[in-house]
Amino acid sequence: LVRDIFDEALPGNDDRLLTFLVLGLIAILEEIPVGTLWLGAGRDENGLFRRMRDAARKADVRVSVLRPGDIVSWRDARLTVLHSGGRARKSDTVNNQSLVAVFEREGRSALLTGDAGAPTERDLEARGRLVQADLLKVGHHGSRTSTTPYLLAAVQPRVALLSCGRENRFGHPAPSVLANLAAYGVRVFRTDRLSDVRVELAQNRDDPLGIALPVGPHSLVDVVTGKRQLH
Repeated sequence: LVRDIFDEALPGNDDRLLTFLVLGLIAILEEIPVGTLWLGAGRDENGLFRRMRDAARKADVRVSVLRPGDIVSWRDARLTVLHSGGRARKSDTVNNQSLVAVFEREGRSALLTGDAGAPTERDLEARGRLVQADLLKVGHHGSRTSTTPYLLAAVQPRVALLSCGRENRFGHPAPSVLANLAAYGVRVFRTDRLSDVRVELAQNRDDPLGIALPVGPHSLVDVVTGKRQLH
């Protein structure tokens, strides 16, 4: 999302874009309490990971590299890493080394795909690592290189979150991705149209999956039944 914002402000200047991206992430470490900085096991593009490590060290923040099979647990939730790093592909190497993980909380789950593209999706499906999830974070801001029909068939999400900048120069989200999501009956929430979107995973299987939007009544919408829950 941060990259989309600066792509709009600084079109065609990747060096300036990277500088602003790094400064934004470093500001988070400096201004917001952070317990641990998680990094993927992929290639360090333009020294971004190194700069993040340096910033974390100065802020006394622990750094952890997540690898496939790693599990991070909390009292009522866990994060399982499905993909991170791996072999360098001939095309889109960095994006296809993205960290892919599933977050679970007492009966509900969300698949977080990073910028992973179709080759990674195919590999996860072939290895039987794709799991059904209530919510899908759409890969690579809705790029046509991600969110393939076989991913959707395996995951069967009810809801998709799509993070992209308004009128971004890449044309995200791609019409083909929106068509794939529509074909599988997935309800899509887009940041370019809705700004912030908050998701609440239910505490048990009988509770709804809630989506809170920045407009309208302060409530959660059960995307399964359409009922509102006031908060």
